[in-house]
Formats: sequence, structure tokens, C-alpha cells
Amino acid sequence: MSRPLVAQWLGLGVALFVLLAIIAVNLYRDHGRTARREQERLSTQARVVAENVQFQLSTINLALERVLEDIAGGDRLLVANEVAQPPYLAALIDAIPGIRTIGILDVDGTMLAANRKELIGKNLAFRDYVSTVKHNPNVDTLYISPPFRSMFNPYILNITRVIPGPSGEFAGMVSITLDPEYFSTLMASVLYVPGMWDALVHADGDVFLTEPKQHALTEKNLAHSDSLFIQHIDGGELSTVLTGHIPAVKAKQMVAQRSINPPRLKMDKQLVVVVGRNLDDVFALWRHDLVFRMVFFVLISTLACLLLAGYHRAQRRFDRATASSAANLRATQENFQLIVENTVDLVVKMDVNGCFTYLNPAFCELFGATPQQQLGRHYGQEVVAADRSAMDDYFASLFRPPYTTSFTQREKTVLGVRYLQWTAKGLFDQDGAVTEIIAIGRDVTEHMHRIGALEDQAHRDFLTGLANRRHFMALGEGELQRAQRYGQPLALLMLDIDHFKHINDAYGHRVGDIVLQAFSKTLLKTVRTIDIIGRMGGEEFAVLLPETSLYDAVDAAQRLKDAVAANKIALESGVALGLTVSIGVAAKQEGTSLDVMLDLADSALYQAKQTGRNKVCFAQEPLVEALDQVRSA
Repeated sequence: MSRPLVAQWLGLGVALFVLLAIIAVNLYRDHGRTARREQERLSTQARVVAENVQFQLSTINLALERVLEDIAGGDRLLVANEVAQPPYLAALIDAIPGIRTIGILDVDGTMLAANRKELIGKNLAFRDYVSTVKHNPNVDTLYISPPFRSMFNPYILNITRVIPGPSGEFAGMVSITLDPEYFSTLMASVLYVPGMWDALVHADGDVFLTEPKQHALTEKNLAHSDSLFIQHIDGGELSTVLTGHIPAVKAKQMVAQRSINPPRLKMDKQLVVVVGRNLDDVFALWRHDLVFRMVFFVLISTLACLLLAGYHRAQRRFDRATASSAANLRATQENFQLIVENTVDLVVKMDVNGCFTYLNPAFCELFGATPQQQLGRHYGQEVVAADRSAMDDYFASLFRPPYTTSFTQREKTVLGVRYLQWTAKGLFDQDGAVTEIIAIGRDVTEHMHRIGALEDQAHRDFLTGLANRRHFMALGEGELQRAQRYGQPLALLMLDIDHFKHINDAYGHRVGDIVLQAFSKTLLKTVRTIDIIGRMGGEEFAVLLPETSLYDAVDAAQRLKDAVAANKIALESGVALGLTVSIGVAAKQEGTSLDVMLDLADSALYQAKQTGRNKVCFAQEPLVEALDQVRSA
């Protein structure tokens, strides 16, 4: 073999190696981007669950402190019999979602009072959560028990505070049991793809809750040596994303973990939110891309080798006969043409003015025109008007180094407006001047739609379709800043469906979901289009009313209350279920933050519920001043 032929094969080998290296680097980067993107998604979902659980723990801690204050201030608050239960215990259960049981125990572990009559008088000293508090009493500590199976069978977790005696000695305890179903709904709401799972885990490694409920980790312990859970706990970081195997789960997992242990609560044990996904599912699309690129590389390599071998044969035939060499050259050109004519990608050529000089069949099919109809037309005629300016900038960049560009734009096709991703390059003459432009495009509409859908899911409550708490707060901050900038009024409504827990208990959680959806539709029909509605959690909703004074907001709240009362929900059983709602109203004051408005409206809502429900109360000026004094202190 002659030296020129060896050099050509060597050059082809180097070129194919470079191409393979480029493909490998891109695959490596895509793998990293896929991993980072999924890590961010899992971390976000873990943070959403952790923030909601932390908020619930704070609310429960306030409830425990309220009970402790009442015990300290009463002469004989606790009556140890099954009939005379403290009525405020039941009221706390109704007022705070996520609580299953609340009880008061004496120094011996005997239940003196509880919202469940069957618990009164029982001695629970054998329970770990009782003995832990009794042997290590600390009035400032919020005790988080490991999950355990209750006498009523549910797998539960208790939160306990010490009752101090007159001299600070251990005098008993107040304990609250979390409602697993409430937190299951929250945890299920962040699962954005099939096969994904999450869990709420005690610091000792015991799994309290999992979603889906039948997951392999249900009621398991994760505190195994070198487990991902132990790595997170030992690392001491608030949030981690780790990859590896989890006990009882066969496939390798990507797991985001976030600790819940705010310093102000002084918890004896932290809780950990764990969100995971099968690694095979995470990288499924990447593996498909890997196969596609490898097949592409093999085809290109095979074709290049065939072309080079054909060229060599043609060269040898050229030495024998010029005519035969010309025929082989045309065959080679036809092979290139065959690739372009049969590819599913769009291939076009343009002159320096941006007019088409060549279009492949895939382009003509997408735009519903023959090559004769399209040749000579300007590239911008089918581009959406909003994208034309950017398209002109991209086209102009082809006449400057590096004479290539990639971009995505919207174009009007026979399939409607589609997102097309283009890669374009300038072609030079012998003097180095750009004389033609070649561009290859691909339809990426479905990919863009999937990205948009995922962004929307992150902002919407999964059940009602309303803004979730995080998105509502973001929108609300923007409206508050606008109102303060232009000196416009702004009002806020906090709404709570009356006796919603009773509806869940009487008809089941499925009916409860139907009620929440019907209630949300009533809100959407009644308020204005400029108003912002959000589901803050459970049966609690908020409505932000731009350009609305306190007087007009109270009037709007009354109309909303009447609309809810007038709407009957027809159940499958034939029952027409009626609802009422309690509403708290607050208006923007000078320098008021959104958090303060929420607190004011929530206080007014509490007043509405405590004074009979099915009514509207608004935050008055003394309440505003009092709340400001508390915050400043």
C-alpha cells in the first residue's frame, strides 16, 4: 500500500477517533447534566416535604405549649375519668390538621385526659416514648419518639413535652400522636413520575411513612452500617443527595435526604425526609441517546470507511481509465445525496441573503410544500414574529468566526407552531468568503412541552390545580411590592372549610378530596381573574385581592361564604353534601410584610372559627398593633 493511501487511512482513523471522543465527552456531560438535574429535582421535593413537616411540628409545639400553660394556670384541669374529658383537647384536634391523638399523662404514665375516651385511665409506662421522657425529663425539649404500632393498629409517631411541677420536677407529660394519613397525602403530592418514592424516617433509622404505602421500605430500619441514611446522618449536613443501594430495595437508587431539626424546636431526635428514584429510570433517556449515538457512530464509521475504500478503488480505476473514475465519483456523490434525502432531520442550504437554495424532503414534508415552491423564499417567512429578531442575529453571526451557531426557534408548519432546533454553518469559497449557509434542524417540540409541564407541576397543588403554598407566596410577594410601590390597597383572605375532619371521618378521604376540588372550583368561579388563590395545606386556602380595601375584601369574603354555602356537592351515594367556610380578612398596612398579613388573616380566621364558624372576621387595628409588638419583641 502506498504512503498516500496509508496516510489517508490513518487520517480517517484519527478523525473517527476524534468523533468518538467528541461523542463520548458529550455523553459524559449529558450523563452529568442528567444526574445534576435529577438531584436538583429530588432535593426540591425533599425540601418541600421537609418544610411542610417542619411547619406542622412548629404548630404542634405551639399546641403543646398552650396545653402546658392551661395546666399551669388551672386549679383542677385534669379529671381522671372517661366522661369529663378536657373539651379543649378535642378542639385542638379539630383546629390543627395532622394530629390523631392528644393526651395528658401523670408521673406514672397513666393517661389522665385524652381526646379518645378509650385511652383515659390506661397506664402507658411500658411505651418507649413514656419511659424516655420520664428518665430524661427536660422542660425545654420536644421529644420525638421512634415509630411504633399503637393499640389501635396504625403505625404512629408521638411528640411529647414535659409537664414541670411547682419546683421544676417531672410532673407528667403532654403527648400528641401524628396522623399518618395527613402526611401521606403531603408525601404523595411530590412524586412526579411513576416508580418514584419517598419516606419520613426517625433519626434512629425507623421508617415512619412511605409513599407509595406498599413500598419495600415500609416499617423498615435504615440505620445499617455504611447505609445512605447513616452517611447522611454522620455527615451532619442539612441536605444530601447520594447514590447507592438501600436495604429491601433491589435496584440502585438516587436518594435525596433532608434533615428536619430546627434549633428553635429543641428536638431530641431529628426526622429525615428521604426521596428516591431508581437509577435505571433516571438514566433511561440517556441510555437511549447512548445507543442512538453509538449506532450513528458505527454508521458514520462504516460509511466513511466504505467511502474511503471506494475512493481508493476509484483512484486506482482512474489510473486505468478516466471515464471509470468519473462514474465512481458520481456514485460517491449520490451516496451523500441519499443520506441527506432520506434522513428524518431537516437539511437546507441558503445563499448569503438567507434565501433557500436547497431543501431536503423532510423539510418539505414538515412545511407542506414542494422544493419548487420553497426555493428562493427567505428563511424568516415561517418564523414566529417574536423569534425573528433573534433569528436575524443568529444568521448574521454565521459571517463571523467561528462561522457556526446553534439555536431553537418557533416556526409555523403543517403541524402547527413547532420548536425547531437548528445547527448552521457558513461555507467558504477559495478566497475564504462565506458563499453559502448549510443548516440541519430537528423538531424538539415534545421535549419543550415536557419541560413546561414539569415547571407547571412544581407550582401547582396536585389535587386542586391551584397554586401551592410556595408559588402563592412568590406571587404574593410580587403583588405586595407592586401595591407598596404604587400606593394601592391589597387584602388577603384566609379560608378554612368547617368540620372538614368530620367529613373525612364520616365519608372517607376520597370524598374529602372531592370536597376540596369542588371547593376550589367555587373559589375560581367567585373571585376575580386578577385574584390569586393558593392552597396553603389541608383544608386551608388563601386568596390575595389586589387593589382591594379592607371594606371591599370583607364584602368579597361574604359573597364567597354565601357561594360556598349555596353549593351542594352530590356524592355517589346520592347524598347532597353542604359546606360552610370560615374566613379571616386582613388588609395591607404601611410597611406590612406578606407574612404579617398571613398572621393577621389567620388570627381573624381563628376568631371566626372560635365564635361559631360559617362567618367572616377581619383583623382590626388593635390586633395589628399587638402583632407588630410581638414581632418586634
